[in-house]
Parts: sequence; structure tokens; C-alpha cells
Amino acid sequence: LWLGGAPVLANSLVAGNLAAGEGGGVYSLNSSLRLVNSTVAANRAGGRGGGLLFTGGAATAANLVIGANYAPSDAEAGGDGASIQASLVQGGCPAAIACLDVQGGDPLFVTVDSAGAPSAGGDYRLLPTSPAIDGGDNNASLNPGAPQGTTVSSLVADLGGGPRIVPVRALTQSIDQGAY
Repeated sequence: LWLGGAPVLANSLVAGNLAAGEGGGVYSLNSSLRLVNSTVAANRAGGRGGGLLFTGGAATAANLVIGANYAPSDAEAGGDGASIQASLVQGGCPAAIACLDVQGGDPLFVTVDSAGAPSAGGDYRLLPTSPAIDGGDNNASLNPGAPQGTTVSSLVADLGGGPRIVPVRALTQSIDQGAY
């Protein structure tokens, strides 16, 4: 739960979390949370927002992979006052969230822990055929409020320590969506 403020979560994996109420993976309440190049997977909420829940504030997200989450309502993401760009959200853009260049579909993780949350199992790297490969925005800002904000292209390594930008399907070097 982020309450107020303007935290930044970059190059991160949020997986295997359980909330009895709302916001299984990340719950942003009246904050300007910035999520960049992160993967939100296999989280569970008893209410809404299995992966992400934005309530109030001005949360922004870029280059995310959101999938394999569970909740009775808004399984992958829900809420209001947020925007998501250049990301893959399983099931597509959630209602009441502003989306730009967001694709739906299966993220194609290496493995998803079938036991569900809470669990530390699963391998949330992307298979070579994932639509999130080369799908990110190299110019997405890590901190839009900072003067001369640093872009994600300055991240040289992914969460696993591998190169952050590796051209796979395109001649141009595009960052992959997600933490890996």
C-alpha cells in the first residue's frame, strides 16, 4: 500500500502476494506512484484489483507486464485516476484507467505458479514469443517530475542482471516490457 507521496518502483517484480481486501499486488491510495518496467503477476485480492489497484491520486505506469492475477473484480488492474502506457495488461485496458498503447493477451511467462498467491514460485521472465518483447517505450520517464527526467533507456540491466535493451524482433533497439 502506498498512501500519498510520489514513490517510484522500477525494474521490479511484484508476485505471489495476497490481500484479504483490495489491491493484491500494489495498492496506490491518493499517491502519484510511478511504476516503470515492472512485472505484476500471480497476486490475489479478496476484493478488487488482484494485480494493481489505483484509488485517487495520479499514478502512472509505463512498460509494465500485468498478468495471471486474480480478484473477483478487476483481476489484473482497477481503480481510477491512473494512466498506463506502452504496457501489456492481460485482458486489456481496465475501465476508468487512461491507456495509451496498451495491448491485451497472454504475457507468456516461462511458468506461473499454479498454486496461486501467496507463493514464491513461478518464473516471470518472458518466453521468446511473448508480445511484450521489444514492446516498451525507450523514452518513458523514470520520474516525470524530475528536471531532465531520466528515461528507462538509462537502465542498463534488467531484474535478472541481463541487458535491459536487446533487439529481438525489430531492427531498432526497443526495451522489453516488464522487469526482465
